Amino acid sequence: MSYSVIIVDDELQHSDYLNRLLRANFQNFKVISTCTNVSSAIAEINALKPDLVFMDIMLHPGTGFDVLEKINLDSMGVIFTTSHESYSLRAIKLSAIDYLLKPYGLEDLSGAIDRFLKTYEAKLSSKNLKQLIENIQSPKSSSEKVALPVANGYRFIQINEIIRIETAGSYTVVYTTTEGAANQIVTNKSIKECEDLLDDERFFIPHRSHLINLNYIKAYEKGDGGTITMDDGSIIELSRRKKDEFFDRMKKL
Repeated sequence: MSYSVIIVDDELQHSDYLNRLLRANFQNFKVISTCTNVSSAIAEINALKPDLVFMDIMLHPGTGFDVLEKINLDSMGVIFTTSHESYSLRAIKLSAIDYLLKPYGLEDLSGAIDRFLKTYEAKLSSKNLKQLIENIQSPKSSSEKVALPVANGYRFIQINEIIRIETAGSYTVVYTTTEGAANQIVTNKSIKECEDLLDDERFFIPHRSHLINLNYIKAYEKGDGGTITMDDGSIIELSRRKKDEFFDRMKKL
């Protein structure tokens, strides 16, 4: 199967580099247009309806997110490209959108294309992109959501609804404020990956197998390290070496 590609980047050397990599290594990905600014990108994407867009974040003036807000996101994948760890990468990660950090090589590009193919074939891209726009428009707010990979796709949940996250063998269980069985989400992300993804001062690892939302702590009982009781009734051990950090974090809430 052949896939049509549009490259959006205001630096031609980066566009040329990506074009060469695709031609040499991914012959079924055909570049049909290259754009250098927001207005041309919107016009070309809406007219040509590509399967995949490589989108630079900073387009000077404007951003790749300005483009997303004006195009039809259905049946299209996006891989962001950026030269630096910008603030917006957090929103991209939360929304489970792929990205490449410049300078990237063939191995990085190959991994991104493999992930695109999986999401494209499962028709998961458009919902993730729409969630990205919402997160960009309301960063660090009560409406900010995270996309968690599950067996049949993704679950989108508000970050402030997460009570705790616990390791369960090779999987991780996310416990939320939702009532009933839906309050448990099983994902293949590790505790460390969840912590890095959330990157939020509300979340703390009291023990290697748990990540908790400090806003949902009900009680603390003294001990060697002590135990923490959460609002959902769970009791979690506090590691002795994490005790000082725990109280420092609680003071900042």
